[in-house]
Formats: sequence, structure tokens, C-alpha cells
Amino acid sequence: MFSTFFTAWGYEVSYLEFVASLVSFIGVALGITAKRITWPWWALSSILYGIFFLQYKLYASAALQLVFIAAAVAGWYGWEPT
Repeated sequence: MFSTFFTAWGYEVSYLEFVASLVSFIGVALGITAKRITWPWWALSSILYGIFFLQYKLYASAALQLVFIAAAVAGWYGWEPT
């Protein structure tokens, strides 16, 4: 359906899905450090996954990403600067 970046164990991974996963892993790595900078990465990964889910007409999953984006914005403003 969409451009395939690679196939793993019979599953076609799109470029968008790969980038979203990579951004999520960066968010996890930054989250381990307990730094405020992790929140924009989480918001970006949620935006990318939201687009991905919309492409496959997974509307509930795409809507859930809006909740995650709101949580990332709240986290950014609520986190004490470190």
C-alpha cells in the first residue's frame, strides 16, 4: 500500500513507521536520563504514528495519539528544568 523500507519476518515496514520507531527509541533513551528534552521527542513520535495510523484507516489509534501529544505538552510544561 505504501512505500516499503524493508521487510522483517514477512512484515513490510514503511519509511514512516521506521522513522516513528526510531524517534520513539530516542524518546525512551532520553527519558532514562530524566531530562525535559524527552517530551518533544515523544510528541514527534506520536505525530508520526498518528499519520501512520491514519494512512491505514486506524482512526481510534490515530485519535489516541492526540492524547499522547497532549500528555507530552503537559509533561513539557510541568517538568522542572534540569
